[in-house]
Amino acid sequence: MGTISKKGKVFKTRNAKSKLKKNKSIAFKLFIFFIVGCVLMFFLVLNEVFAFFRLSQNRCLVEIPKGSSAAKIGKILKTKKIVNSSFLFSKYVKIRNASLKHGVFNLNSAMSYGEIVEILTDEMKNEQKFVQLNFYEGSNFFILQKKYNNKTDFDFDFDLILKKINSEEVYSKFSFLRLLPKSQLKNAFWPMEGFLATDSFNIKSSYDELTVANLVLAKIDSNINSFLNKFNEEFKNSGLNLWELITLASIIQGETYKISDMPIISSVLHNRLNSKDMKRLECDVTRIYANNIKQEMQRRHCKIDQKKLDSYNTYKCFGLPAGPVCNPGFDALKAALKPAKTDYFYFCANTTTGEVFFARNFKEHCVNLKKANLI
Repeated sequence: MGTISKKGKVFKTRNAKSKLKKNKSIAFKLFIFFIVGCVLMFFLVLNEVFAFFRLSQNRCLVEIPKGSSAAKIGKILKTKKIVNSSFLFSKYVKIRNASLKHGVFNLNSAMSYGEIVEILTDEMKNEQKFVQLNFYEGSNFFILQKKYNNKTDFDFDFDLILKKINSEEVYSKFSFLRLLPKSQLKNAFWPMEGFLATDSFNIKSSYDELTVANLVLAKIDSNINSFLNKFNEEFKNSGLNLWELITLASIIQGETYKISDMPIISSVLHNRLNSKDMKRLECDVTRIYANNIKQEMQRRHCKIDQKKLDSYNTYKCFGLPAGPVCNPGFDALKAALKPAKTDYFYFCANTTTGEVFFARNFKEHCVNLKKANLI
């Protein structure tokens, strides 16, 4: 019995030693794997931070919004495939205590975190420029073309911006279009002439022409809705649709030197429109606009459409012209809705002093033309 017991003990001892040896081997292998994993992770982190080796290089412009945190910037850079870990990048920024700028920066994935942070903290590396567009009262597309097509620091194709603004596919998305007759839009040389918001726009250089057009049209939409909400009752009682209102206001704007004269000039135009005998408005600003259309057709090498030219020239067409001839301001719009009550049918102005003379008949008008040094 004792012999068997000893053999059993020996067998168990050997089995325990074998298991212990096997467990030590597994533990050693796990330890080696852990060490290798840590070393590998260490080198991956080093490569991520210091960019020793990159399999691919992705170069692009990255826009950092104002007020972005390090975590948010890290996510933006990861989305743009500039970094692989937004967490590591945000921690790196915090360790560096770096103050990152907002704007547009030229980055690529071959850069180290240090190089990226250096660029994002340097205002001079900000490639975002702001171009100011000014659509002032009395301006029109022809005036703006001359102004912005000749600007050397203007990053956009202004002709393309105008094309987008006047594209039915673009402008038809906005709510103010429901108030405009499609037939009048179709017959206009520039459908959105006169509707430009008399405002200034700071346009980012990262925007394309379509984005700029949508910004301008959104402002137009806001301004028109705001105006109509304020003068809704007057608009309903005017007998004018929105197209006619803007067209009439554009003539008042183009013919007036002083805001105080606007309601009286409006009364002259209303008196003529309501007269049986004097249906032609005969305003110089419309004749000038028709000539601008002719020059634009020549610039585009298009066949001159005399019918279109005449439809804008109130010396040749009856009633209102085919469309607005400039951008009317708030005061001109108000004057178009609320003309003064007069019996004037003529007016003229001294182009040097800006003084306007009004007349009830042609005889009085001839006297005024002498006063204004026009004959």
